Amino acid sequence: MAVPPVRSRITPAWPALSRRLPLSVALSVIVLGGCAAEGEELPARVQAQLPLVSGELYELCPVTDTPREHYNQEARTKRRRLEALIREVRRRPDAIITREFEDAHSGERHKERLSVRDLAREHLGNPGIKGVPCARRQMARLQNAVEPGRKTRELEDERVFLIDEVVRALRLRQDGTIYTNRHCREVQQILTAREEVQISERSPIENIELIASPDKTVGIEAFKPTPQCRRYLERRLALLEASP
Repeated sequence: MAVPPVRSRITPAWPALSRRLPLSVALSVIVLGGCAAEGEELPARVQAQLPLVSGELYELCPVTDTPREHYNQEARTKRRRLEALIREVRRRPDAIITREFEDAHSGERHKERLSVRDLAREHLGNPGIKGVPCARRQMARLQNAVEPGRKTRELEDERVFLIDEVVRALRLRQDGTIYTNRHCREVQQILTAREEVQISERSPIENIELIASPDKTVGIEAFKPTPQCRRYLERRLALLEASP
């Protein structure tokens, strides 16, 4: 079933990568070799394994309006890059990488040199551990590699549901810009992660009711749902949350 993009009144938990990059930075990054003044130059083949673009680790938890196969493929790619960064921080944190980026307006190319440790710190700031709820444990390992003596509490990765999975579980169908089924006349928003459910709780809208799973990992916003609709959605969301 083809699922259209869902209108959102909130900023998505993991917005498109292009929105996270500095205005002057293009998406492509070219790995360059050269002599290092600050430390050894990391071999180009190793640099190519690293997450060199600022903000790209948001894609550890890709956008949810995508098929599961594509979602998993994107997530695996970013997890491999993050794992390579953890390895290099532990092995040679002062080694230098050189990346080149293009000014989005002028087209001019610029070079930037930074250490492996500084690259790791960049990702710990953006997205940081909180920015990728589905990959917190791996990001915490990066933090521990950068700051070995720092104690961090045990973290759990949150489950992320895809929009088409919620649509199938609730047996919804598209009707213009909303979703509906025989029990509910107007589902306006699908919330695919705990953070989105929490934002909806904090920002209620008149005549819009939040209906969530028992642990609030997935939910929907419905316009004036009937008691029958509410019971149906609560039951189906609970089953979805409990599914493997």
